[in-house]
Amino acid sequence: MVSPREGSVQDKATILSSNSHTPAIGPGRRRLSTLVGVAIGLAVLGLLIWVTHPVRIWDALQEVRLRYLAAAILLNIPVLWLRAERAQLMLRRLGWRVGMGRQLLIQLVGQSSSTLTPAGSGDAIRAFFWRRDHEVPLGSGITVVLMDRLYSFVLLAAAGLAFSAPFLWSEPIAGVATVAGVLLGVAFPWALAHVPETMQRDLLSALARIPLVGQFARRLEEPLNELRYLAASPTLMAWFAGLTLATFLVSALQVWLLLAGVGTAVAFWASIGSYSLSQFGGILSTLPFGLGPGDVLLAALLARAGVALTAGISATVLFRAASTLPFALGAIAAYLVLQRRRAWIRSPDPQPVEVD
Repeated sequence: MVSPREGSVQDKATILSSNSHTPAIGPGRRRLSTLVGVAIGLAVLGLLIWVTHPVRIWDALQEVRLRYLAAAILLNIPVLWLRAERAQLMLRRLGWRVGMGRQLLIQLVGQSSSTLTPAGSGDAIRAFFWRRDHEVPLGSGITVVLMDRLYSFVLLAAAGLAFSAPFLWSEPIAGVATVAGVLLGVAFPWALAHVPETMQRDLLSALARIPLVGQFARRLEEPLNELRYLAASPTLMAWFAGLTLATFLVSALQVWLLLAGVGTAVAFWASIGSYSLSQFGGILSTLPFGLGPGDVLLAALLARAGVALTAGISATVLFRAASTLPFALGAIAAYLVLQRRRAWIRSPDPQPVEVD
């Protein structure tokens, strides 16, 4: 197995030299870039509001106690931090450094982009920002995004099985499902780390023969090697699983708070199971936002756990709004900050004027 190349660090003189050859970005172009970014952001925000059913949200807001809604919205902050810290750990393992402040901005943009695309594929925009602003190779960035999506997807299924089993099935099936969920979460990184290299070569050879796709097959070799390299670290995978499960717990707490806000009580472990399985179904959806399967599953699972259907629907609509709209607003601001910072980096340093 090929271990990833450690990132090289340029010295200050090299950075200044490279900047001095970069053409300056005039104030007119910067203003145009800002206006275009704002326009795109507002258009996306309008789409978000439209698809999240504003009439239903308004109706649900009439029922919820606002302090519970406010608490649920504030919990988006630890969700964002936990996901950014997870990416930090993987990038450091591959030999790259990104400041936490920048990582939070990139995570915010990537997280919101993932809600706009089927299966969260828009999250790959993070690899673009890591490469553009921090010289992280695109292959390494794709590796981090792939591990993020793959293992999180598996852990959603594992947590969903383990925590939903008690109210979905009777014994002994519930016990078997719980054990299966735990084993699935533990076994996945081990299985990924021990994928035979011959299987990887066969996969890449098969992809290379597919029209259009084949030209990208060779570029996947390094990301696949790095994926196995990440999975081979038990410490990293333990931290990854812990941070991911903590994210699920915080998100499930949002659901639990919104149910309490509409006057309904449910066991916290039931909200964990309902959230996890509904997100698993949403990722499988071919629709942006996981609309349809994810929302229907959450309401149905809450009903199976004993929540009245009307209360479950209200909590589902509120959860969609509380976990999507604030991130969209934050992503617009984060994108503008990233673009302005990029423009500042590309501007040349003032040159000294020689005086005779």
